[in-house]
Amino acid sequence: GCYKITTVFSHAQTVVLCVGCSTVLCQPTGGKARLTEG
Repeated sequence: GCYKITTVFSHAQTVVLCVGCSTVLCQPTGGKARLTEG
């Protein structure tokens, strides 16, 4: 697993990748960003 802290805003409009392992942290859904488990 990766334990780096990456700030994700709840209204993010872009896909956010973890700076440590490049895992997708959240994806925009038009409104609130949907956080992926991990």
